[in-house]
Amino acid sequence: MKRRLVKTACSLSVAACVMVLTAVDSFASTAEKGVLKNSAGELSVDPDGAMLFTPSSADCPTWSVRAAEAWKITLSKGTSAFKLSDPVSFTPDKQNAPAFKAIDGGFEFRYDLLRHGDQTWQIGLTLQVLQKGDEFQFLAKIDNSAEGCCVKSLKYPILFKISKPGGDHQEIAALLPKVLGERVATPKQFGKSRRLTYPSGQYCSMQYFILDGGKAGLYLACHDEQRKRKSFNIANRKNGYDYSLENEPYCMTGKSWTSAPAVVMPYEGTWHTASRHYRAWVDTWLKWAPTPDWVRNENNGWFLCILKQQNGDLMFPYDKLDEVADIADEWGLDVLGLFGWAHGGHDRLYPDNYPDPKMGGPEVLKKAIKRVQKRGKKVILYANGQLIDTASNFYKKHGADCTSIQPDGKPYSDRYNKFKSTPDPTFARGCFGSEIWYQRMFKLGSEAQDLGADGFIYDQFGIGGPGFCYNEEHGHVNPIDAWAEDRFRLTKRLTDALRARKPGFVVMTEWVIDGLAGDFPYFHGCGVGLKTIIPTPGQKTFPELFRYTFPELIVTQRNANPMSTRNISNFACFYGFRHENESRYTGDVKYLKHTMPVSKDYSDCNSPPDVRLVCSTPPKPAAKYMRDVIAMRNQFADFLKNGRFIDVEGITFEGNNSVAHGFLAEDGRLGVVVWNYGDKPETVKLSAAGRKLLGEYVPGETKALKAGEPVAAEGIRFYLWSKVK
Repeated sequence: MKRRLVKTACSLSVAACVMVLTAVDSFASTAEKGVLKNSAGELSVDPDGAMLFTPSSADCPTWSVRAAEAWKITLSKGTSAFKLSDPVSFTPDKQNAPAFKAIDGGFEFRYDLLRHGDQTWQIGLTLQVLQKGDEFQFLAKIDNSAEGCCVKSLKYPILFKISKPGGDHQEIAALLPKVLGERVATPKQFGKSRRLTYPSGQYCSMQYFILDGGKAGLYLACHDEQRKRKSFNIANRKNGYDYSLENEPYCMTGKSWTSAPAVVMPYEGTWHTASRHYRAWVDTWLKWAPTPDWVRNENNGWFLCILKQQNGDLMFPYDKLDEVADIADEWGLDVLGLFGWAHGGHDRLYPDNYPDPKMGGPEVLKKAIKRVQKRGKKVILYANGQLIDTASNFYKKHGADCTSIQPDGKPYSDRYNKFKSTPDPTFARGCFGSEIWYQRMFKLGSEAQDLGADGFIYDQFGIGGPGFCYNEEHGHVNPIDAWAEDRFRLTKRLTDALRARKPGFVVMTEWVIDGLAGDFPYFHGCGVGLKTIIPTPGQKTFPELFRYTFPELIVTQRNANPMSTRNISNFACFYGFRHENESRYTGDVKYLKHTMPVSKDYSDCNSPPDVRLVCSTPPKPAAKYMRDVIAMRNQFADFLKNGRFIDVEGITFEGNNSVAHGFLAEDGRLGVVVWNYGDKPETVKLSAAGRKLLGEYVPGETKALKAGEPVAAEGIRFYLWSKVK
C-alpha cells in the first residue's frame, strides 16, 4: 500500500517538472500581460493584479481575481504581538500601482510601501503567482520596517465568481474537511459562508478542500509543512463562490515573513484526483507514527467503559475488570478503554489522576490489568490533554503558570457537567506551549505505563482551536502559536518520549487532524463522519473525503451507546472504522448485564444514550451480529484492516437503498462492501472492470454464498474480486 502511494507522488513530481518547462516557454517576453497554462485551462495575468482562469472543460469552474481586491491586509499598532490595538484593514484599491515583472515560473507584484487614506507604512509586500505542474501557486512576502506596527493578517489569494462557465454554480459541490468530511451539494445547502480554520479536528482537519463539478473541479489548498494557523474562507454569492486564504503572520517591526504556497489547481477527473494530489504533497514531508502490530492487525474495536462517573457513581471497581472483559468478549471487542479509572472519576479533578483507594488502589489495578491482558485484551487508560479542573490541587499550585490566558489575563474556561443534580465543574485549559503542562502530561503517560497499560489516550488534543494564549512566559512568538505549532511540538515530544520509555506502547488522541498522524497511530473518533449515518442521497456527511486521502487511518467510530444495532455495526465495516460501544452510566451497565433500561434510569443524565435505540434490540442478538461482522472483517483482513480504501473507483454499482465501497489489498485484489441500510432485502448490480468475481460473503458465514442473492435488510455483503486481468 505504501509503495503505491509513493509511486503516485513520484509520478506527480515528474509531471510537475515537465509542466514548469512548458510554463516558462509560455511567458510573455514583456511585462505587459501573461498567460499560464495547465492541463485544465489557462490563467491570464494582468500587470494590475487582475486574473482570469478559462477552463477547457465545461465541468471545471472558472474564476477571477479583481485588481482592486486581489489581497487584504490587516495592520495593528504595538511593539508586542501580545498587546496590539487599533487594527486597520485595506485592499489594493488606491495603492500605488505595483511593480510587475515576469519571473521564472510566473509573475511578481511588488509594493515598496502601503497606504490607506492619508497614512503610509514602510511595509514591503511582494506577491507572486507561479505555475508548478498543474498547480497555480500564490506566495507572499512581507518586510516590515514600519515603526510600532504589526502585520497581523493577510488574505491572499482572493478569488471571485467561482462557477461553471456561463456563471452557474448550482451544480458545484463543496467537499469540506470538517472532521472526516462534508459534501455540500448546492449553494442553498451551503448557506451564506464558511470559515474553515486549520488545525482543528472540529473545524478543519486538512489543509485543502474541493469545489467539485463532477467530471472536473477546483483544488484549493495551502501546502504548509509547518501546519500553522490559517483560514479558508468561502462565501456563497448570487453568481458564484468567492474564496480567500487568510494567514496570520504577526509580522512585527524589523521582521520579515514568507507564506507557504497557497495552491489553486483546476483539474479534470473526479474529486479523487484532487485528493490524491494533496496526499502526494503530504507524503513529501509527513512520516507516519509507528504503529504497533496489534493496533492494525488485531484491534477489532474497543469497549469504552467509564469505571467511575463525575458524580461518584461507581460502576466497576478494579477487581471487577474481569466483568468488563466478559462484556467486551460478548461483543467481540478486544480493547478496553478505561475512562474514569482515577480517583476523581470521569471529568472531575483533572489532571490529578491517581488510582482510587475506594476502587482498590494501585496494586489491585495492576493485578486486574494483568488478568485481562492474559485473556487477550489490551488496556488503554485515559487522561484529558487539555482540561484542568479548577478544584484540583494541580490548578491551585500550577494553574496560573500553565493555563491558556485571554487578552484580559483571565484563563479560558469550559464546563462539562454530566448530571443535573450536581454542580457544574469548571475547567481551565492547559496551554500546549507550557513546559509545566508538558511535564504533567508526560507524568500521566509514564504512570499509565507503570500500571501495566498497553496504551494511553490524551483526550481533546485534536478537537478545538486553533485558539490563543496571551501568556508570554510560555515562550510563544505570538498568541496563535499555542494551538498550532506548539500543539504539534508537544504531541511529537510527548509521544516520542513515551514510545522510547516503553516500545510498543500506543498513544491515542480524540478527534482527527491530518498533521497529528505523525504522532498518533490510533484515534478515538468524534465529530462529523464518525457517528453513524445512513448514507442516503443528499446526505451531507462525507467520510469518504478523509478516508480516501488517508486510507491508513485507524480510528474508532463514535457510538455513545452501550450496544450496536445492525446498522451501527455495518457503518463501521463500510467505512473501515474500528467498532466501539460505550458504557457511561448505571443504566448502560444494566443493559450490558442483560436487563433492559428505562428512561428513568437516565433521568439525571445530561447526555444520555438513545434509550429508544438501546431498547430496540436485546443484547444477545445485537452482540451476535456485531461479532459476526467482526469475524467477517478478520476473515478478509487483507482488505478490511490492511487494505486501501478506494471509495468507488473502478466499481460500477446500482442499488436503491444500498451503497458500495472498495478496499484494495496489497496484492492487487479488490474487496467491495455493499451495505443495504434499508428495511427490505435488495438485489443490487455490481461490477469491477477487468476483474473476476471470486465469491460473495456475509457475516455469520465463512463460505461463499450463491452469487446474485439479495442483500439482507440492514445487512452487508463482501464481494471478493480477482486482480485486474
